[in-house]
Amino acid sequence: MKHHGIKKTLLALFLIVSAICCISCTKKATNIYLSESELELRVGNSKSLICTVLPEDASDKSVKWRSSNPNIAEVSENGVVTAIKSGSCTITATSNGISATCNVTVKLPPPNFTGAYNTCCNKSYYAKLADDGSYLEIDTNPFDFDDFTATGSFDAIELTNTFLGLPDSVFRKMLQTNSLQGVQRHETENLVVSWTYHPDNGLEVIYEAKD
Repeated sequence: MKHHGIKKTLLALFLIVSAICCISCTKKATNIYLSESELELRVGNSKSLICTVLPEDASDKSVKWRSSNPNIAEVSENGVVTAIKSGSCTITATSNGISATCNVTVKLPPPNFTGAYNTCCNKSYYAKLADDGSYLEIDTNPFDFDDFTATGSFDAIELTNTFLGLPDSVFRKMLQTNSLQGVQRHETENLVVSWTYHPDNGLEVIYEAKD
């Protein structure tokens, strides 16, 4: 009976020591960091966020990802952020109850002026496209001839407006502009269109990408 009691005592001590060793060997995450605190993406683009969990020898370095608005930007279980539509949201990474965040801004892609030039202007002489595609210009009287209007130029402006998603009211304003009004302009989220009219020089319209 005496030996049996000693064995039970030794077993209890062994279990206590083992528990203490396990506790001392387990290290919890104390800090986490993201590779980016601010991120700007165009709709359709993606970028990976790298999450660093400290200490390096933490026992559990698993990370859970969450987007405050998945309709604007989604985040995968591996931290890949994908832009869905324009707006802002916050990506949060959490490990062991500790979080780090990244503010994401999503913008529309730049206007497709090259597509408008090829589709709506037929690469005509009254239209000019920047080499880098950053702007498109349409001039109904590119040579400033008296009483001259380039054939199809007004149609090209109307078609270009539609191609770029501008409201019909913009084209109506263009037609109603007179020489005394100076430069007129209309802005959207990703472009600026400006125009002038003079009886001698015709209607000149410039489409520019917005930064």
